[in-house]
Amino acid sequence: MKLYALTTEKIEKRIEELAKHYTPEWHFDRENPDIGTTIAKLFAVQMKENADMADNMLERYHTEFVNMTDISQKPAKAAGSLVSFSLVEDTIPGVFVRKGTRVIADPDMGETNAVYFETDREIYVTGAEIIDAFMTDREDGTLVPLLGEFSTDPLIDGTAVFDGDDEDDEAFAEFAASEEEEPSEPERIRTRQIKPFVLFSESASISKSALVLYHDYMFDIENEPIYIRISGNTDFNQKILSGEYHFCYYSKQGLSDFDSIELLEDNETFILKKSLKNRRFQSGGREYSAVVLKKLSSQRREIEVKEITISSSGTKRPADYVDDGMTEMDTESFAPFSDILAVYNECYIGHDLYFSKAGAKITICFQVTYPERYLYLTKQQEEESLKIIKRKPKVLPSDIASEAYADEISLEYFNGSGFKKLRFSSDMTRIFSDGKATKLSFSFVCPSDWEPTQSGAFLGRAIRMRLLRSDNCFLRPCVHHYPLIKGLRVDFTYESLKVMPKKLQILAGTKRRDITADMRGEESFTVISNGEYSDDALYLGFDRKLENGPVSLYFELEDVVHQTGLSCIWEYSTGDGFRRMKVLDQTASFQKSGAIMFIPPPDMVQSILEHKKRYWLRIRRAYVQDENESSLLLPRIRRILLNVVGVTNVITSPEENYYLSEIRPFQRVYLSSGNILEAEVWVNETGMLSNEEVERLLLENPDIIRAERDILGGFSEVFIRWEETESFLHAKERRVYELDRMTGEIVFSDGIRADMPAVTDNVSFKVRLKTTNGSEGNIGENRISEMADTFLYLDRVTNPVRAYGGKDMETVEEALKRGANIISGRRRLVTAHDFIWDILNYSDSIAKAVCIPGEFIDGVKDVSVLSIVLLMRDHMGGSFSFQRVAPGLKEELLKKSLATISPERLQIVEPVFVTVTVNVWAEILEIDENFEVQNLIRSTLVSYLDPVNGNGGEGFEIGSIPRSSQIVMRLSALKNHALMRKLQITAHYADRDGEHETDLDRLTVTPFMTVRSGDHQVHIVVKE
Repeated sequence: MKLYALTTEKIEKRIEELAKHYTPEWHFDRENPDIGTTIAKLFAVQMKENADMADNMLERYHTEFVNMTDISQKPAKAAGSLVSFSLVEDTIPGVFVRKGTRVIADPDMGETNAVYFETDREIYVTGAEIIDAFMTDREDGTLVPLLGEFSTDPLIDGTAVFDGDDEDDEAFAEFAASEEEEPSEPERIRTRQIKPFVLFSESASISKSALVLYHDYMFDIENEPIYIRISGNTDFNQKILSGEYHFCYYSKQGLSDFDSIELLEDNETFILKKSLKNRRFQSGGREYSAVVLKKLSSQRREIEVKEITISSSGTKRPADYVDDGMTEMDTESFAPFSDILAVYNECYIGHDLYFSKAGAKITICFQVTYPERYLYLTKQQEEESLKIIKRKPKVLPSDIASEAYADEISLEYFNGSGFKKLRFSSDMTRIFSDGKATKLSFSFVCPSDWEPTQSGAFLGRAIRMRLLRSDNCFLRPCVHHYPLIKGLRVDFTYESLKVMPKKLQILAGTKRRDITADMRGEESFTVISNGEYSDDALYLGFDRKLENGPVSLYFELEDVVHQTGLSCIWEYSTGDGFRRMKVLDQTASFQKSGAIMFIPPPDMVQSILEHKKRYWLRIRRAYVQDENESSLLLPRIRRILLNVVGVTNVITSPEENYYLSEIRPFQRVYLSSGNILEAEVWVNETGMLSNEEVERLLLENPDIIRAERDILGGFSEVFIRWEETESFLHAKERRVYELDRMTGEIVFSDGIRADMPAVTDNVSFKVRLKTTNGSEGNIGENRISEMADTFLYLDRVTNPVRAYGGKDMETVEEALKRGANIISGRRRLVTAHDFIWDILNYSDSIAKAVCIPGEFIDGVKDVSVLSIVLLMRDHMGGSFSFQRVAPGLKEELLKKSLATISPERLQIVEPVFVTVTVNVWAEILEIDENFEVQNLIRSTLVSYLDPVNGNGGEGFEIGSIPRSSQIVMRLSALKNHALMRKLQITAHYADRDGEHETDLDRLTVTPFMTVRSGDHQVHIVVKE
C-alpha cells in the first residue's frame, strides 16, 4: 500500500502544469534547461526520495502489523491431470504401475526443464480393450449400438428365391447369409472409440418389433383379397387400423406396403390387397411367402392374441395359357381336342397361381359350342377322281356319314410323379357327349400335391383335358362335332375355410423367435414383444479377460454440473449370467468425470451377447425411472478410457538425514530451493521416551513412529513424525515445525511454545520433501509423453486432459493481504466478503465467486444452506479444474467458517451457463470485405460474451446476463465496417428440469446463472 507512489516524471509534469498558471512567462524546457528548470528537476528528485520514505514507512508498519499474526507464506499448489497407459500390443496381459510412478511432460518452446508428475494411485495396466458396446432401455426393451457392428436378425427366416430373370439386388442381400450366425471373434482395432452418448437415454435404436406370417400359397395372389383374422384382442386390431402397426410384404422391390387394408365389422378380420408379386423364400426345404406386421415405434409392452388364421379368394380370371404340348392356343377360344376328334387328343389349361391354392374350391366356367367338321371319302368321290376312264358311279346306302362326339374325357393334374384325376362331386367325363351348346361350370377342391409340369413352352400348374372315347371318330364319312370352348374363366375361394400360417415368428428387439408351437396351442400367445433386455444398462465388451487389478475405467462427462446422480450396479459376465462386483466410484454416481476402479473377479468368463463372444461388463441402473423423472438431464458421456489414473505435479525426493551439533531457539535448517509442497519430518527421540510410551505409540498410532529393537528387547532407535504448523502460537501439538518456503528452510520452536529436536550422536532428523513446479505444471493435453523410469511393455503414456490447479507459492504481497484479512476476520469466515476473499485466494484457477445463502442450485429454498458458485478461468475446457479444486476448498471453508455448517449444507457448484447465440444480418459495401467482416463480428461477440474477460475486461458477474440492448450497443461500434440490419438472440441453458431455449430478453435470470458465448451465425448482404 502506497500513499504517493510518485516518480520524478510525475513531479516534473506537475511543475510544468502549475508554471503555466503561476509564471506563464517562464517555459519549462527539458531539452535546453535554464536555471529555473534545473532547480525544478532537483526538487523533483528530492521530492521523490521523501515520498518513497513515506511509502516505505507505511509498508514496514503494515508488514510488522501482519507479522503479529505469526503467519507464513502459503505453499505452492500442485497441478493435477490424468494419464492413460497402453501396452505394447500382443505381448503380456498387463503390468503393474505403482503409486508414485513418475511421468514426464515435454517442456514448452523456450523452456529447458521438463515437468514431472507422479501417479496418485496404484493401477494395473491391462492389455484388454473395449471393442464392443451397446446400451439397452428397460421401458422399450431396445438396443442402441455404441461401438462395434450390431444388427438385428433378418425379418425373414430363409433365403430369397430368385427367378431366372431376377438379379440378386441389395434389397435381399440380408437373406443370402446362412440361417445360423456364428459368434464373432474379437477384432483388435486401436483407433475405434465410443462416440459421445447420453447414458440410458439414446434413441438410435436398432431394435424392432414385428410378427411374420408364413404360408406356401395363401399370399401368392395379386389384386385379390387376403384375409387375416386376429382373434382375442380387438384393441390391438384397432391400433393396426390406426397405423400404429403396419402390414407389409416382400416383393421384388423389397419390403412393400399393401395397396389397401380394411377391417371387417367383426373387428377381427383384415382384408389386404396388393398389386405386386410376392418374393418367395426358402426355409427348411420349403418355399414360403410372408406377410409382416411391424411396429412403427418402440414397443413398450407385450401383445397377446388368442388365434391367427388366414384365407384368400380369387376373382374370375382367364387361363394363363392353353396348349396341346406343341401348339399354343387362344385362351379365349380354343378346341381342346382340335377340330378332328381322336382318342388321346389333349390340351393343357394352365393357371399356376390359382391351381396352387391347396384346399381352395376352384371353379372353372366357360361357354361351349360344337362346330361340325365333315370327314368322308365315298366311292362316288373315288370314281369322280377317275371319271376320264370310268363311268359315273352309283350312290350306295353306305355313303351316309357317321357322327362323332367327345363321348368321354378326363380332367387330370400332375402330382410330381404322374397325372392323377381331379375329384368332382359329379361325373364330369361326359360333359361334351351330348353336343348341345351350353354354358358349363364345374368345381373341385384344389389338391395339395399339385406340382408344375412342362407343356410346350410353358411351365406351371395345369389341368390336362384328355379325350378318352369318341365313337365313330375313325369312320368315313363322319361328321365330327368337336367342342369349342369360349370365355373360359377360373376363380377360387376358401369360403368359410380359414387355416393357420404354416409358420409364425416374431422379431423382438434384435432376435427372431419361432412361435408356431405357441400358435397351435390352446392358450393366448405373444405376437408383438419388445427385446430380451429388461434393464436400463450399458454393456462393455472386452476382447481379453480382465485380470489382477486394480483396473481403471475412466468416464469423461460433459456438461455435468447439474446432472442427476444415477445409482448403478456393476456386474460382470460369468458362466451363469451376470454377477455383481464391487467398485470404487470416483464419478459420484455419474455426476462428474472420474474413474471406476475395481479388482476383476477370477470367475469372469466370455459370454455371447448379440452374436458376440466377449468378456462383458454391465452397468445397470439400480432403480426404475419414475414417470416424473422423464425430463431429467442425464449424464452425457464424452468418452470412456481404460488404464487411466490421476497424476500430480509432485517430485518426491529421497529421504535425507540431517545432523545438529547444537540446538538453539527457532533454529533454521536449509532444505531446498524449490516450491516445497510438504515435508515428511522424522525427529530422533531415542532415549527421550520410556519403553512403555514407545509401546503405546506403536499400538495406538503406528503411522507416526519408527522404532528398532535391540537384542535385549529395548529400543535402540526411535523416530517420531512431527507435523507442520502455520504458527507456533496456534499449534495444537508440541511436535511441530514451520516451513519457510520463501527461503526453503525448516524452523523449529524455542522449546517453550513447542518442542525442539535434541542433539544426538546420530541423525537428528530425517526429511523427505515433496516439491512442485507450481503454475508451470498447468500443461496442455497430450504433453505427457514418457516415463521417468524404464517400464517394459508399456508402449505409450499421455494425458488426455489438461493439467489444472497449479499455483506458485504465495507472494509477500499476497501474504500481507491475507494477513490483513486474518486480522479483520480473526481467522474465521463470517461475512460473504470473508468467504469470497478466501475462495479467490485459494486458487488462481477461480476467476469469480459468489455466495448465495438459503437456496440450492435447483431452486429449493432452505435457510440453512449456503451455496457457493465458482466460475473457473478455464471453464470452456470442461469441469476438470472445478472438480480438482472444489473438494479441498470445501474442506478449508468448513474449517474456517464461524457458523456451524454441515458438509451437506455447504454446496459448491459451477454456474448455470447460459449460452447466448446471436444470428446477425449485416450489410457491407464491398463484397471483398465479406470474410473479414464475418470474422470481426464473430470475434467481437465471443470476446464480449466471455464471462471472465469480456465486457471491457471486467467480465460478467455471476447472476448477471447481458440483455439484447447491450449486445446491440456493442455491435453498433462496428458501424464503420458493417450496418447491423437484424439480430436474433437466443439463450440456451440446462438445469435439473432439462434443456431450455428462449429469447434472451425473456430469460428469467437466477443468481446461479452466468453468460457463455455460443456459435454465432453471420449473414452478409452486399448493399446494392
